[in-house]
Amino acid sequence: MISKSQLLVTWTGLLISAWPLDIVVENFVLRLPPRSLLRATDTVVHGLIGGFSYLMACIICPDLVLNIFRCLPFLQFGSGSNKHEALNTLFSFFVAFTISSCIDLDHVIMDVMQIKRMPLQRGWFHLSLFPLGLIIILYLSALPFHSLYCVICATLSILCILSHHIRDGVHHGLDFYPLGTTPVLPYWLYIVLTLILPIGSTYLSSSLIRLLKPSLESLTESMHMV
Repeated sequence: MISKSQLLVTWTGLLISAWPLDIVVENFVLRLPPRSLLRATDTVVHGLIGGFSYLMACIICPDLVLNIFRCLPFLQFGSGSNKHEALNTLFSFFVAFTISSCIDLDHVIMDVMQIKRMPLQRGWFHLSLFPLGLIIILYLSALPFHSLYCVICATLSILCILSHHIRDGVHHGLDFYPLGTTPVLPYWLYIVLTLILPIGSTYLSSSLIRLLKPSLESLTESMHMV
């Protein structure tokens, strides 16, 4: 059952990160020199948006929670039982935060390699066509391959990668190279998309998971029989 209080707190955290914190950090970053390390505060906002977005998804659909003991099997200090739900939820937030933040690494790579950018050129990780195609492939692969991980990876991609692109779209639009670039997104549209993206993507993911569960349960039973 969905915890309304947890959902409200997480949604509030997402709203604060996407709106007032975004404005404060953007005004702060504009006053910094081009190569200042403090510009990383903008990346932190991206991470918080991705983290809170996926945390919302985990609250709405607990099947999306990442199990730290399966992802990091060398941590043998416990099992993935209910007593570790808080740790798994925190791990899910951390993974989403990291993915959202790492998209800005293309800026660092281009600066280190001293690659000259055209005025409207975006970094490789900021191109939206490939992740969009990947999301579609993952969703389409979930049912035939009976894979919950396809659904989880697709949801992470939407809420971490596309949310990052949408926030940057306020300044540059969305770059669907080689098809072209969208106009610059209005700020209100960025806020609305950021707030509804976790709900829409989780609804799609939870619908697929409901279809997957019978086949996953039968696979588990057959493995126990063997």
